[in-house]
Amino acid sequence: MKRSTYLIIIGLVAFDYVPKGLFPFMTLNVTLIIILLMAIIGPFVCKSNNLKLNTFNNRKWVYLILALFGLSIIYPVITSDQTVINTLIALRHTLPIFFLFTLLKIAPGEDDLEKSLSFLGKFALVMGVIAIIFPEWFVDNEKLRDFRFDPGNDLTIIWPGFRMAVLYFYILIGKLWHSSKYKDLIWTSVFILYIIIVQNRSTLICAVPFFCLAYIKSNIKYKWVIFAIVFVSISGYILTILGDLIEETQRQLGDTSYNRWQAIQFFLLEQNDNLYTFLFGHGIPAKGSSYLDSLLSAQNMRLAFISDIGLLGTYYYYGIAMLIIIYRFVFIGIFNRKMPIYVRLYSLWLLFVPTIHLFGVGYAPDMLLFVLYFYMIDLYKSSSTNERRLNHNCQLQYA
Repeated sequence: MKRSTYLIIIGLVAFDYVPKGLFPFMTLNVTLIIILLMAIIGPFVCKSNNLKLNTFNNRKWVYLILALFGLSIIYPVITSDQTVINTLIALRHTLPIFFLFTLLKIAPGEDDLEKSLSFLGKFALVMGVIAIIFPEWFVDNEKLRDFRFDPGNDLTIIWPGFRMAVLYFYILIGKLWHSSKYKDLIWTSVFILYIIIVQNRSTLICAVPFFCLAYIKSNIKYKWVIFAIVFVSISGYILTILGDLIEETQRQLGDTSYNRWQAIQFFLLEQNDNLYTFLFGHGIPAKGSSYLDSLLSAQNMRLAFISDIGLLGTYYYYGIAMLIIIYRFVFIGIFNRKMPIYVRLYSLWLLFVPTIHLFGVGYAPDMLLFVLYFYMIDLYKSSSTNERRLNHNCQLQYA
């Protein structure tokens, strides 16, 4: 099996492409099992690349992450009525970290990543249209009914493959940088328009300025004439959406009952912290424990969801030690000169907007996305610039 095909299969299973309304058995736990099975069989069904990535220097970070997951178990077990077995079960959605071993083993190259993400990103556009027309394919009737009767909702209840579309958008920015090809401009414009339509503010806050910067840096002929025509044609619609989003953001930031403020206050300011929790976190709650009951109470009474604070929630569960490892990859992505533009910009997004990125806080797909990001860092930092320029065909910019 081609490495790009293998990545596409993983992406289709993990990132909401499968309509849950048509295939209700595809629960999050089933998705997790499939991801783990694919991780196991990967080295047997995919031919390994010649890139030497499966080194102890790359694997050791996975070992450290696993050790920190283990250390996070101790505090909730000692301080509450939570059992070790239940805590290990609660940690199951962190298991896709093992997938990094598989990626290092089969070592997909830059071309493999570009081909697979190109398919997954473009397919996300198609699935988005399908979700608008047939939303019942993706959610149960009760959720769909509540969505339709809420006047604050937009086009659809779910955007299948949105994570992959955003990641491919960053690859497109990397192509547009210094590009003179209209094809690159058209595809990047299609994806930024898609992101604007989705109206995810935490994504737009970096996507819009990065797109504008790439457009300015590009060598497209008549780009300012094109800009003027597009601005006159659709600027009203786009500015209306962006204006509404800015207005909503200002209103929420000024509201002390806003759920994100409540989550920050509860998880970061109201807890009884000590040196151990600072270093290794409070741990993840497990079924049947008083610890879980306290977090559920905060969710129900104050809408304080740990998933609303992203990597700040990672700090609460796993401590500053885990954030040091994560941001080690982020800072390499930003400052290492071997990194292509798209990795640098994606890393800046991780740095500037930590509240949308879930590591060990959400479910298996969130962890898998970080695994893919970690692999990209390992891929580019482990290869010489000349080797990459000779071997890749996807025309990404490196400077």
